[in-house]
Amino acid sequence: RAHPPPPPPAAGVGAPTRGGVVARFTARGPPASARTKPDLLAPVVLTSSDDGGTVFGGTSAAAPLVAAVAALLIEAQPDLSREELAADLRARARPLTAGEEDVTDATTAIVQLGGLEGLGPLLPPGGREAALRGERDTESRFSFFTYDGPDGYPLRFLHLLLEGPRPLAIFHYDADGERWLIHINGAPDWVNSLDGFDDGDEIWMRFD
Repeated sequence: RAHPPPPPPAAGVGAPTRGGVVARFTARGPPASARTKPDLLAPVVLTSSDDGGTVFGGTSAAAPLVAAVAALLIEAQPDLSREELAADLRARARPLTAGEEDVTDATTAIVQLGGLEGLGPLLPPGGREAALRGERDTESRFSFFTYDGPDGYPLRFLHLLLEGPRPLAIFHYDADGERWLIHINGAPDWVNSLDGFDDGDEIWMRFD
């Protein structure tokens, strides 16, 4: 007898009430597979920007919100496998306590989207401790830095490493590829070839 292959790693998403418990209309587990259900809750309701009232809510809003968080995690950590992504979503959420809701084995968690609380900056593991070694040369338009931190640090989070104005351009020489990688603010994507840093990267920055 043939059996279908197991489904890919996925997270069951539900909606919480204003009090932070699983809403009555959200399905609960465990299903036949004995997995906890739901895995994650996403706080909703969404309202219109002109205070026109509630326009979207419930599980119909919760699921795409968690999908958007997953997309941001993939953007920040493009090498994540499906298993790692599902695990990362759960790890960055706030677990419900037994007193908040009677959920199977108490592993349901709330993804806190309002201020990205519980998600932290979307950085690779260890990214909070990353740093740029060196100082800006105020007498020159160019300054030299060495990146100290985990591989794959996204360039879009450079502001967390650098005080003061954002550089106009960033340069890094890729010795393996024997080429310069660059990022120029405001330039089209086909111009820019630098999108992140690895530990020990030597970086030149041009300021105004």
